Amino acid sequence: AIDATLEGVKRFEANYPEILKASIGINAPRIFALMFGLIKPLLTPRTLEKVQIWGSNSNKWKVALLKIIPADQLLPAYGGTRSANKA
Repeated sequence: AIDATLEGVKRFEANYPEILKASIGINAPRIFALMFGLIKPLLTPRTLEKVQIWGSNSNKWKVALLKIIPADQLLPAYGGTRSANKA
């Protein structure tokens, strides 16, 4: 499974380098950080700039989310002001 994932990442980077605008992982378990550490060397610096991985400390990731996404677009659970029933 790891070999397949690594091969997929290589192909994605080679064929679709600018498709990723941002990737934000919140409440990521430690095993994810370890797995991401294996994939990191295969990614270009430009792609790595777009990836943010946050653990369970909501004080840190809420601030990071609000720098990228307006508060009116985020639910309160993510640090925003949007109501759940807003379409």
